[in-house]
Order: sequence, then C-alpha cells, then structure tokens
Amino acid sequence: MRKSVLGRGLSSLIPDVDLTENVLETDQILEIDIDLIYPNRNQPRKIFDEEKLMMLKESIESNGVIQPIIVTKEKDGYQIVAGERRWRASKLANLKIVPCIIRTYDDLMRAKVSIIENVQRDNLNVVEEAMAYQLLLTNYNLTQTQLSESIGKSRPYIANIIRILNLEPEIQDFMSQNLLNFGHAKALLMFPEELRLKYALKTIKNQLSVRQLEKLSKKVKEEPKEKLPKDLEIKKIEEMLTDVLGTRVLIQAGKSKGKIEIDYYDDDDLLRIIEIVKN
Repeated sequence: MRKSVLGRGLSSLIPDVDLTENVLETDQILEIDIDLIYPNRNQPRKIFDEEKLMMLKESIESNGVIQPIIVTKEKDGYQIVAGERRWRASKLANLKIVPCIIRTYDDLMRAKVSIIENVQRDNLNVVEEAMAYQLLLTNYNLTQTQLSESIGKSRPYIANIIRILNLEPEIQDFMSQNLLNFGHAKALLMFPEELRLKYALKTIKNQLSVRQLEKLSKKVKEEPKEKLPKDLEIKKIEEMLTDVLGTRVLIQAGKSKGKIEIDYYDDDDLLRIIEIVKN
C-alpha cells in the first residue's frame, strides 16, 4: 500500500519503483542530525527563492517538518535525494535534527528522482531543466528515447529543451531570470548566431511575444545579405588551392565555422581531385 502525498505520485511516471514523495507504510522515519545531511551535487535546481524559503522557515518554526526528507546513506553522512528546500529552511530555523527516510538508489535512479521531483513541483527554470536532462544523457550514456521513457516527458520535448543550451550564456541567464521563456528561446534559435543576443535584448526591452519574435526571424532570413570584402589571407588560400587542385575553390569564412567549395565537372574530374587530396 502506498500513501501519495503529491496527489499524482512519482510512481505514475516510473511504475513499480518506490520514489521520493511516495511514503510507504513500511518506511521508517528517523530523526537525523541536520549537520550530517548534505545536498546532491548533481541537484538540477540551482536557484532557490529566498522569500519562499523564509516562508517555509516560518512554517517549520510553527509546525515542524511535516514531510520527511528523502536521503541515501553515504560514507560521509546522508545525501539528499528529495527535499533540499526543506533542509535549507530547517537550517534557517536552526533545527538540530530533521525527519528523514533513508532509501537506497544507484546514481542514475537518484538523478532521475531528483529531476522528476523538481519538474513535478515546477521548481526548475527551463535552463536548469535542460542542464539536468543533458547531465543524464551524458553521464549515463542514455538516448533521448530512454530518458523520455524514464521521466515521463516526450522525446521531442527533451530534444527541444536541450537545444536551448546552444544559446549564448547571456540569453540563458535571461531565461533563468524569467525575462525570456521557452518559446522565446526556440524562436531565438531561428536567428543567425551573431544576431541572437541583439534580438533577445530587443524582446526584453519591447516585451515581444513569441509570435512577434518568430515573425522577426523570418524577416531577417529574407533580408539580402550584404557581401563583405573577402579577407586577403583567405583570397590567397583560395588561389593556392585552385592552383593545386586545378579547379575553382571558394572559401566562405564565418565567425565560428566556414565552408570550402571545390568545383568538379564530371566523375573523372572528381576522382582526379580525390587523388590529389589523398596524396
């Protein structure tokens, strides 16, 4: 028998697994020294609202910690799996001991549980959520499909949210501060890299909607690009490659990446160029 204290329990996302906020009748609640408890270094949530922490602290001072913190036993103490906000507020309230439930999870399950708990409570901003998913994919060699099945989010959603990590750090900061939302981020990815920050600032200043920003991105794409004079060094490299390969070579240089175009006229000409390159 399970007693859910979240309404829709976490087990609805990962069936048949005893997860954080589902307190089992067999669970033993222990009072643990608060100084022996520490946060998970991979906790996806990085920003804690100070005003809400103080409100929780006042509630704890009046009523105690009603919902136990979920921890795992480690060599140097107890690591938090779920309930870091309660732990922080309890420290502010100068509690010496807090009620805890000790669970055993491997690193992967612990990371999943921490993310699910925060996502269900809407505790993560979109950048924190994207970074948490990327951490799971990278550290545990998961595919996006496996991650999707594990945490109850669609694969397209995960793919889209991770893409925002390609945005400039300044834009990610704006999103963390809730100055831009997920929709704005997806629209900004439609702009050339060199214009994203400019239009992010324009969006914030003029309070543009996602739809307005998308329309701007289409206009930018339709504008004829001004041809800049080719760098002298690039021109020399083009001429050198043209002489070596015996065909026209064009180099398009960009800020972070470029492109080389090599002309060939038939299959034999292509094979000739390949032999030159190989040798």
